[in-house]
Amino acid sequence: MFAIYLCAIPIVIADCKYHRIPNIYLIGMLYVIGLERVLHGFSSMRFLAVCALLLVGLHIVCRVGMGDIKLIFLICLALDLASFSQFCILLTTVALLALVTVLVQWLFTGDLPSSIAMAPSIFSATWLYLGARSAPLLQEYADALVNSW
Repeated sequence: MFAIYLCAIPIVIADCKYHRIPNIYLIGMLYVIGLERVLHGFSSMRFLAVCALLLVGLHIVCRVGMGDIKLIFLICLALDLASFSQFCILLTTVALLALVTVLVQWLFTGDLPSSIAMAPSIFSATWLYLGARSAPLLQEYADALVNSW
């Protein structure tokens, strides 16, 4: 997680300015995250391979930039996602925040942008995912409410 926090600001600045994520930041993140995964282990190598294939499919079908795909994969590696539902929640959050970015740009300029910088959406989605991951479920809130009477 340290690598994500360390590289977040330079990646966001570069992506907003040039619509590119420099590989130097991604390689640095890969070294730190790879070392962390070697020391702590993987939950599922097979699932990471499926994530990589799905992300490549997202690149081909939806024309998401390859730098964004590599960044999302590194975040999946850092978070050590173990289930498809966790991966879908992360991707859905990224997509919703990217949609909000498109809508905000459309409201301010009046034109739909042909491309956006997705790094801010990716990092924001990661922080939202990390914040909501440890939150109790709605059922636990309902049980607490019923039991408090």
